[in-house]
Amino acid sequence: MTTRFYYSPQLGMAASADTILNVETSEWDGTGRSQVPQRVGSLLKAPAVFLWSGFDGFGATFTSAGRYRYCSFFSRPLRVDVEISGTVKGQLICGETNSTDNAFAQIAIYVIKPDGSIRGKLLGPQTSGGTEFVQASGTPPATQRNTRFPPAGFGTLSNVSAIAGDRLLVEIGVRSTAAPAQGPGPYITFTRGGADADLPENESTTYASGALNTAPRGWLEFSQDLDMGPEPATHVYTGGLSEPIAGGAGEDVTPPTVTNFSPSPGSSIAPGDSISFDVEDETALVAYFVYVAYASGDTEVVCDGSAFTPRFAAGSSRVDSMNLQQFSIARTGGWTA
Repeated sequence: MTTRFYYSPQLGMAASADTILNVETSEWDGTGRSQVPQRVGSLLKAPAVFLWSGFDGFGATFTSAGRYRYCSFFSRPLRVDVEISGTVKGQLICGETNSTDNAFAQIAIYVIKPDGSIRGKLLGPQTSGGTEFVQASGTPPATQRNTRFPPAGFGTLSNVSAIAGDRLLVEIGVRSTAAPAQGPGPYITFTRGGADADLPENESTTYASGALNTAPRGWLEFSQDLDMGPEPATHVYTGGLSEPIAGGAGEDVTPPTVTNFSPSPGSSIAPGDSISFDVEDETALVAYFVYVAYASGDTEVVCDGSAFTPRFAAGSSRVDSMNLQQFSIARTGGWTA
């Protein structure tokens, strides 16, 4: 039985996310994550949950030949100990603006421990092989093409003994065989899968930049069954209030009242649902945080007291009326696990 993963722009990890974000591998050129645009996201087994809102492309300008990381994706934790071996294959949409970009697919795969350290390398960045990205003018390139990851069509994994709680780390990037021209550089595009389909296994299908919103989704498939558990399609949430911290004389330590949760706490919600509630305080809210806490133990700040954080800004609102504040919150990309 195989395991097919899909790329998500949402991290959705556990409480050790800050540690995981600091994982650095040494097999890419450049100076760490600042060298090229960097996306950190998740590998998910469910294709319809938490994917890109439409499409997202990553391009970079390099000044020398080398291997450059664009994106890092982390899986959910393994539920059992397992010897990971076999092969891996996948597809993404890629292109280059300049023929001198000389860009080829690159992928590296690791098993990482819960603290973010490397347990073992399954597949290292490639030094040869593959088909050069299709070239077209524009930013992103006007035409991009289905591309194999790894570039040979499949990669043979080195055996790694993984422990329950470990995660997969997949790094996606490009290999440039010559100093590219200045400009946008090679592009790798991730799509939602507007046709609810996966990219075919070839390097011949092309996609116009104007049609990327409806292009099939990229994927990565292991020849082995890997048990990360099911991806949730809905979530059950609870609502509550943390008590104020007592301070000096004259400070407001009387907790506000939170009411009118909608939907009711304990209800199942879909990733795109919004949550609303009212907060009443006799002195009005002066200093406060709104945050969500997930079953995994991860927490995420929704509002820092002055503004909604970027992941919540587009779909959230606060309406003030005397000592009553009415909140409605929704997360761009959907609620994570």
